[in-house]
Parts: sequence; structure tokens; C-alpha cells
Amino acid sequence: MTTSFIGADQNADDLAVAAMDPLRADDVLAELPAANERADTAWMVDALADLGADFDTADVYTARAALRDLGFLAASLIRHDPDADLHGIEPTLLRLAAVADEVPRDTVYSYTTRNPVGPRRRGFLLSDEEHVFIDSVVAATQALNLAVDDLAACRDRADLDEGMLLAALGQVHDGVEVLRKNLRTVQRTITPDYFSHRLRPYFPSMSLGGRAYMGPGGAQMPLLVLDVLLLAPSEPGQLGAWHDGYLGENVLYLPPTHRAVCDDTLLAYRSGNSPLLRCLLESPSVRAEYAALLKRILRFRYPHRQVARANMAIRAEGSLGSGGYTVEALDHLIEITTSKAAVTLPLPRQGRGSADDRDR
Repeated sequence: MTTSFIGADQNADDLAVAAMDPLRADDVLAELPAANERADTAWMVDALADLGADFDTADVYTARAALRDLGFLAASLIRHDPDADLHGIEPTLLRLAAVADEVPRDTVYSYTTRNPVGPRRRGFLLSDEEHVFIDSVVAATQALNLAVDDLAACRDRADLDEGMLLAALGQVHDGVEVLRKNLRTVQRTITPDYFSHRLRPYFPSMSLGGRAYMGPGGAQMPLLVLDVLLLAPSEPGQLGAWHDGYLGENVLYLPPTHRAVCDDTLLAYRSGNSPLLRCLLESPSVRAEYAALLKRILRFRYPHRQVARANMAIRAEGSLGSGGYTVEALDHLIEITTSKAAVTLPLPRQGRGSADDRDR
């Protein structure tokens, strides 16, 4: 088994999409924040019809750029009118999705790494807070792409040695640290009230082609691929079944090369034919570094859960995150990561402080 995924190429691909404007939508999308402020759904309907009517392409990059721009408009329309009729644009979105080999709507990638920089940047509000949010996710995603690249390269190497894997785990450590630092930037810049009531509503679920698609969310970032590489195979029992379902639901939103890494990795792990898994568990030096890396991931997951809790605390009862989950999903991910680290190398015994104390 091999994969064509190369993290540096993934970053370059997204930058190429960011540079494109196949629908000639720059001027229209520059007006979108103002249209959102006045909840001008008529303007959004007209913009979707003008830009998306009968648009077609056979080029993957062009399709992704077009999906990005139509996605900004469609998500804005649904945010202000949840019952809005998307049938007029639906055939175009489905056609572009088939070319792009991705879901037929905006994703965390179209919102961040495929989003132009400077005056061409697309945004729902283009406030200072939204700029910080986009910039933080871009930096984290680009770093995690490179981390996935190095670790995925180890997965199928029959001649995999400790040095190569230790270097790859170091790259993952660096990527997760970039993610953690950017989460702190978001936490310090964007209040729960602003995110929950101003920005989050622009990431609605959307029904297309008879199927519901969730809005852009953290579960769709490349950390998901690292979870597959580092945490699979899932634990037995109810928690493992939940994790299998969680992976299946979210891998759908990844770029094709990321999906291939996940699919091939799970197949290799389930067949017991994985040099990466053997080296992770059999080499004492690698086991120690593996456990340290999992604890580094927990240093991101605990504050991430704090942020989610703060947001959910001010939302209506029963609210979900943009990925369609409650905070309980983060509880499960922490439990799975902690369990895997404990099996690899026991974690230090935690004190009797509160859950919030341990989060810090």
C-alpha cells in the first residue's frame, strides 16, 4: 500500500486554490460581510444565481475554488434563513463536488488554507476576530499537514527504523505545538459570546443531494489524520465503537489525499500488517517518545475542551458544535488519548483536583 499524500504538496495545492477566482467573485464576496450585517437574503439568493448558474469545470483546483466561493454565500443564506431553498444552486454544487472529489459545500479548508489573503480574503464578517480565527487555523493546518506527511511516510516502510520514526514523531510534536499555541491565541482574542453568537451561526449544517453535511469544524482538521495514525486501532467496547463512528463521520470532509491516508492506515492496522504500529509498540525509545507525544496532544485537548465548555455554557440547551457534536465528544477523545498513552507508558498519577484543574 502506498499513498500519494505529501504534506508540503497539500499546502501548495491549497495555496494554488486560494489564488484562484474562477467565478469572478472577488467583488461580490467583498460585499458579503455588509450583506450579512443587514441579513440581506435576497442579495445572497441573487449572488448565488448569478455566480453559480450552470458553472462547470473539469479542473480540480477550479472546482475547489468555486465550491469555496459558493459555499460562503450558501452558508450565509442558511444562517439567516434556515429554510432557504438551495435547489437552484444544488446541481452546480454537486457537480463541482464530483470534480473536486470532496463534499458539496464549504469546509474548514475552503474557509482557511484555500482562502485568499489580503484584500481578496473571503469572510462572513471580516472582523478583527474573524481574521485572527482564520489566521490561527491556517497556521495550525499547514503545520499539521507536514506532520501527517512525515508520519504517513513511515506507515508502510518495511525498512522503517527507529531514527526515521523518531524524527517523524518530532515533526508531529512540532505540529501539535503550533496547534496548541494558536488555540491559545483564539482563546485570548475571541470571547465565547462573540464566537457563539456572531461567528458560529455561519457554520450551519446544509442538506444537499438528499444528505446533511455539517459545517466547517475542528474535527475536520488534519489532527483527525494524526488520530487515525496514532490512536487506531480503536479501543474495544462502547468507546471504541464511538471512535470508529467519529472517524467515519469526519474523514468524509478531508481532502482526498487525507482520506486515502486514513483509509489505508485503518486497513493496515486491522490486517495486522503495519510496520508503523509494530515500531510504535515494540521499540522502547519509540514507545517513550510516542507516549510523550500523546501527552502533548492532551495539552491541546484539555484547553480545547475548556473553550468548548465556555461556548456551550452560553448557548441554548441542546446546542451542537459546527461539527455536530457536544462537549462529550471531546471527553471521549481525551479518554481515548489518555488510555493509549497509559498503555504505551504510564502517565504521572493525577491529583485529586477538579476536572477543570486537571484541564489546566
